Amino acid sequence: MQLAQVTAVVACRNERHWLRRCLESLDFCAERLVIDLDSTDGSAKLAQSLGARVIAHRQVSVVEHTRPLLAMEATYDWLLLI
Repeated sequence: MQLAQVTAVVACRNERHWLRRCLESLDFCAERLVIDLDSTDGSAKLAQSLGARVIAHRQVSVVEHTRPLLAMEATYDWLLLI
């Protein structure tokens, strides 16, 4: 299977219970990037174990404010924001 030249971006704060299912559903993307907003439940470690690249970020009230950073970090031009 050829992977789509897309970076899937997942914003996360203490979402360990959903993260595996979410990241596995994005297996068609060439890159999976997780922005972890100060999780305390092991979300970042789980994401890394599933092959996602993790960017640690302080918690913000509006996750959309992190998008410029994510666009610069993404490998591919197309972003799928989750």
